[in-house]
Amino acid sequence: MKTKVKKIVGIDVSKLTIDVYDGEKNYHFKNNYEGFGQLLNTTEGHYVMEATGSYHVQLASYLFEKEREVSVVNPLSVKRFSQMKFIRAKTDKQDAEMICEYGQIMELELWKAPKEYIIKIKQIFTATDLMLKHRSAYNNQLEAFAQMKVIDVQVVEAIKEQLTTLNTSIKALENKAEQLVLENAKELYQKLKTIPSIGRKSAIMLIAITNEFKNFDNSKQLASYVGICPRIYQSGTSVNGRGKICKMGNSQIRHTLFMCSLTASRHNLGCKQMFERLIVNGKPKKVALVAVMNKLIKQAFAIGTKLENYNETKLNFEINLN
Repeated sequence: MKTKVKKIVGIDVSKLTIDVYDGEKNYHFKNNYEGFGQLLNTTEGHYVMEATGSYHVQLASYLFEKEREVSVVNPLSVKRFSQMKFIRAKTDKQDAEMICEYGQIMELELWKAPKEYIIKIKQIFTATDLMLKHRSAYNNQLEAFAQMKVIDVQVVEAIKEQLTTLNTSIKALENKAEQLVLENAKELYQKLKTIPSIGRKSAIMLIAITNEFKNFDNSKQLASYVGICPRIYQSGTSVNGRGKICKMGNSQIRHTLFMCSLTASRHNLGCKQMFERLIVNGKPKKVALVAVMNKLIKQAFAIGTKLENYNETKLNFEINLN
């Protein structure tokens, strides 16, 4: 749901404090419930803040629970807006004023508070993503040691112990994420997995990032959030660069969907036909796979919003109509 109002309250959120500008005055509060109460006692309007990791979530949730209009915007959008206005100062006070001005001009999406289990799943994916990076680093180090003439056995054993611990923790957390989904969105989870190439991890991640497909009005918005919308680089007759995808979205789901696209290009009929057609027409393999990712997002959005089992013929017909 989009909204446009006149009274905007811009908020710059940091770890310990929040800086606020209501179009007339600047305020400074603590980033805790005491500060949130002072915020509501002092200001009124549509509250706008940037997505700042996890620091903004508590405030946004508090405002949502108090039935206030709140929007959480992409920090890159505000940064580009600031650059367009040639703003050089970079302070929390200045940022709050810029967010307020951004909210006054732009069309805003009302923020919807995610369910508790979705917050937990996002935390799980953040933790496992870090663990996977550590696991990759340990494996790379073992490969490097294997090429050396002298190897300290104790060092190698210590790394292998860490790998065993990481593998156990990753598996336990992934199982926990699946259990949370089964307890809260079992039907949606099972429907998504009927799509060829959408497996356990990708289905859980799609449910989490879309808030059970309630945060997006259409598949194009979801594709934009993931960061696979085409970005055209062209101007007049002299500038005609190669088109690329806009990687301004969620990198975790983008990577997961890319891996899904490798399977979908062989086993998902609609995706397979698209992939082969693009390859025959001379498109690079990566470009064709990105198109498959977009196709998967359309299929997932259709299944996720209608809660129907995957039907190849019916689904592709409906997607082509749109």
